[in-house]
Amino acid sequence: MKQFLTEEIKSDYLESLKTIVSYPSVLNEGESGTPFGQSIQNVLEKMLEITRSLGFKTYIDPQGYYGYAEIGQGEELLAVLCHLDVVPAGDLSDWETPPFEATIKDGWIHGRGVQDDKGPSLAALY
Repeated sequence: MKQFLTEEIKSDYLESLKTIVSYPSVLNEGESGTPFGQSIQNVLEKMLEITRSLGFKTYIDPQGYYGYAEIGQGEELLAVLCHLDVVPAGDLSDWETPPFEATIKDGWIHGRGVQDDKGPSLAALY
């Protein structure tokens, strides 16, 4: 089977994933400009920073409800919807690895949001 990811892209993806997972983006009490809480606003801004570094144009809603990245032009549109919030980590003693650190263990990446939905969001981007 042909390998589609180059080591460089894989490395870039993993670095981005480590960065995004490090944000404890648990839904919180909102306030003006951050309706879902500051931690979610922070991870959204970081994700958009990553997309800009890859050549995308970005937009963030002034009220803080959403953001998006776009690239290219034309009449057809492909949209990938995702979210960057996570459920609370719960009792930290139940974790074998720190929940807000992307840790590679036995060939698997562990961390809050790796499967839902930070990892897939970045995979769609890369």
